[in-house]
Amino acid sequence: MAKDNVEEPLCAEVELHPAGGRLVDVDMKDLNHRSYFRFQTRKRSLHLISGILAGILLFVGVVPAGAREDRMLVGYAGVAGFQLPLWFGADAKIFERYGIEVVPVFIPSAANAVKALISGDVQASQTSGSAPINAVLNAGELAIIAAPYNLVPYNFIVAKGIEKPEDLKGKKIGILNFGGVSEYATVMVLKGWGLDPRRDVTLLQIGSDPTRLAAVISGSIQGTVLAHPALAKAENLGLKTLANLSEMGMKFPSSTLTVRRVWLRENRATVESFLKGYAASIHAMKNQEQESMRILAKYTKIEDRDSLVKTARYFSATTPRDPRVDTGAIKELLSSFDKTFPGASQRPLSQFIDQGPLDAVERSGFIEGLYR
Repeated sequence: MAKDNVEEPLCAEVELHPAGGRLVDVDMKDLNHRSYFRFQTRKRSLHLISGILAGILLFVGVVPAGAREDRMLVGYAGVAGFQLPLWFGADAKIFERYGIEVVPVFIPSAANAVKALISGDVQASQTSGSAPINAVLNAGELAIIAAPYNLVPYNFIVAKGIEKPEDLKGKKIGILNFGGVSEYATVMVLKGWGLDPRRDVTLLQIGSDPTRLAAVISGSIQGTVLAHPALAKAENLGLKTLANLSEMGMKFPSSTLTVRRVWLRENRATVESFLKGYAASIHAMKNQEQESMRILAKYTKIEDRDSLVKTARYFSATTPRDPRVDTGAIKELLSSFDKTFPGASQRPLSQFIDQGPLDAVERSGFIEGLYR
């Protein structure tokens, strides 16, 4: 899949793209015949991911096999602002107040982060909901335990010369990866404009928000969805917004916390402590703007103060106090898998979600007590 600069998925069985979108003239029904589903590609993928994780684990001094119950590696797949509670909790050592040392591990793409979770290299992953759901549909034993962000925090921005949706016909649109929230959001917006995502435009998997912004500026693509802080930079550069997805009320589990079910059964108290730390981190980011900006700058490598202010304020206002899964958003997402997994939308949500630990945290009055 080197054609037209589309990256070959490293974890094809996890990174199917149910929402549609043209994989540069590749039809969904013949995906199983493509080279990236073959054994040798999966084998190379596992070697690559194992190598990356081995280096990370050596650096942080943590061995996942038999990992201590009070230490968790948490993989995350992107650098948008909705990752902030995880970063804040780890950097400000909030998790440690509840007996957990949390080490965030950046693993590019949600598919790779979930692959690392399945292999046991990390104890949890923070990704969009499509990746863990896809894994469960492929018989992965995972459970989403929380969903800190259930909105679509994107604006659809376009290159100079694009004035209205019809101008996008025949143009290239960039997304982070197939199967993720950026593809889902892009496809939904295009359909809302009456454009066919498979025929009227070409969707290109080209990488993170900063990478896609650079591609718009260079003219390599003519549109993409961006979240803060990259969105703030795009606005400062004078790029046009054709749609504000958050104002459209679009729901999607943009950020979910997922663990292996076997690990959850063996470490339920640890998970409850982790969720307490996470809820406390949300509280902190809502009340400590300067600290939020410092941590955002550290993890996103963005130094522009205006972008950091906008990002901190946007996600402080839109992140709920309670990281509960929006079941409606999950059901909507599951319906997008029906073409590749017939009947996916009819499966019980308990196959994908276990909010028992969060229920316990709520019953204790912990989250409510943070805001008294």
